[in-house]
Amino acid sequence: MIMCSVKSSGGAPTTFNNRRSRQSRHLSKLSMEDAKDDIHVCILCLRAIMNNKHGLNMVIQKQEFINVIALSLRYRSLRTNALVLELLAAVGLV
Repeated sequence: MIMCSVKSSGGAPTTFNNRRSRQSRHLSKLSMEDAKDDIHVCILCLRAIMNNKHGLNMVIQKQEFINVIALSLRYRSLRTNALVLELLAAVGLV
């Protein structure tokens, strides 16, 4: 354990170990153990790629991308389904 003699705003000395434990608790909340979360993140990444003209053209040229986007509707997350429908609508408009 590394001790730091820096005073926090409350006047008590803080340690790097305390910060590390807070960070690990925060990271454990963010851990994406569930496949649904992974699918949601992938759809978010595809949306970021499709925001660009070249990225949208790349997605449209590959049938596999459109199939993956459509198959993502199988997951019951409403947020993911809304993103998927948004991406499919963008593909349909082009």
